[in-house]
Amino acid sequence: MEIPRECACRRTLREKHEKAMLELEQKSWKERIQKLFEGSMMSPRFLLSNFENFKRYNDSVTFAFGTAQRYAKNFNSVRSKSQNGIIFTGTTGVGKTHLAAAIANYLLNQGIPVVFGTMADFLQRIKDGFNGEETYTLKMLQTVDLLVIDDLGKENHSKWATEQVFEIMNSRYANNLPTVITTEFSAKNLREMFIPAVVSRFTESYYPIKITADDYRPQILKGERKWAQQIP
Repeated sequence: MEIPRECACRRTLREKHEKAMLELEQKSWKERIQKLFEGSMMSPRFLLSNFENFKRYNDSVTFAFGTAQRYAKNFNSVRSKSQNGIIFTGTTGVGKTHLAAAIANYLLNQGIPVVFGTMADFLQRIKDGFNGEETYTLKMLQTVDLLVIDDLGKENHSKWATEQVFEIMNSRYANNLPTVITTEFSAKNLREMFIPAVVSRFTESYYPIKITADDYRPQILKGERKWAQQIP
C-alpha cells in the first residue's frame, strides 16, 4: 500500500504549527523559571552566585565545591534518600553561602522550587504576617522542594523562635524533604541554641561538610582595589 505524500502546503502549515507550539512551550518554561526565582526570596547578590564563579583555593574548599555540584546535578535521585540534605560549616568567608546559593540557582534553572534565606528572615516574615500570611509562609518553608537556610544560629533564640524552627525542621524531616544549611556553629553550639530534637535531625538527614580555610574576602577586595586603580 502506498502511503500518500504530504503536499508542500500541508507541510508548511505543520511546520508553522510545530514552531508555534515549541515557542509557546519555551515561553511557558521561561515564565515558570522567572516565577520560581521571584518566589525564591533570594537577594539580588546571591542570584549571581553559581558554580562557574566560585573560587577554589584549597583542598577543603575544592572538596566542598565538588560535593555541592554533585548534589545539585543529582538532586532528583538524592532527594528521595533519607540522608538528603547538606550542612556546610566553617568560619566567615570560606564560601558556605556561595555554594548554597549556587545549588539553589542551579535547581531553580532546572524548574525545581527553592526558597533561600536566613532563618532570621524567615522568622521575621512569619512574625510580620497578617490575614493568614504567616500560615502561608510557614507552610511554604515546610513544604518547598528545597529549603536553603543561610547562617543558621544567628537568629533570635526566644521560646517562640525555637518553636518555629522546630515546626519547620521537624515537618521537613517527617516528610523527607531536603534542606541545605550553612552555619558557623558546631553541633555542640547548635544543641545549646535549640532543643536536642532539632539538632538530632541534622545528624541523621544531612551530609556534614566542614570547610577549613581562611577568609577569602580580603583577597577579593585586594583584587578589586587593584582593578579600581586602573579606572581612568
